Amino acid sequence: MTRKDSGFTLTEALIALLVISLALAGALQASRIVAKFNSRVVTQAKRDKDLISFQAQAAKRLLPLQPITDDKLKGDARQMAFPCDPTAPTPLCTLSAPTGTFVYLSGGSAHAVWPYGQPSSSTPSARLEAVALRDQQGKTLAVIKLPVEHAGDCQFDMISRNCREVSPQTEPDTSKVAMP
Repeated sequence: MTRKDSGFTLTEALIALLVISLALAGALQASRIVAKFNSRVVTQAKRDKDLISFQAQAAKRLLPLQPITDDKLKGDARQMAFPCDPTAPTPLCTLSAPTGTFVYLSGGSAHAVWPYGQPSSSTPSARLEAVALRDQQGKTLAVIKLPVEHAGDCQFDMISRNCREVSPQTEPDTSKVAMP
């Protein structure tokens, strides 16, 4: 029998197995890296979806309350409470931050609580312009803008740039009108 017909030697077989195992180890490591990256992407996509859902839900509940002043909303960094349905057992609705903290924006300043400071009768109540949701590093995750400055029944005075007191409309007295 010639060497050509005798097959592989033990050394050649071991080298072949070593090469195959190294190739499989490389493929396994590559699949682990891809799986880890995919897991991060899925986690981030879920977090983004939750934030978008939270922002839509918060906007749906807060936008009808505009303009929001000191008496309409009370909040801190973790949650806010506001009037929702007066016929409900609890007329106040709460909204909690899913992650991070709330920041209340008014008059160009950011506040950790709303209403901020001590409201007094001599100062007009501040208007909430936006609510931001920030993470622990201070990165803004979501913003709910509240652009309405005046109530729907506002009689706006261009000189004072404020709403006038709404006076009740009286019915015209038709008893003194002569009928033909």
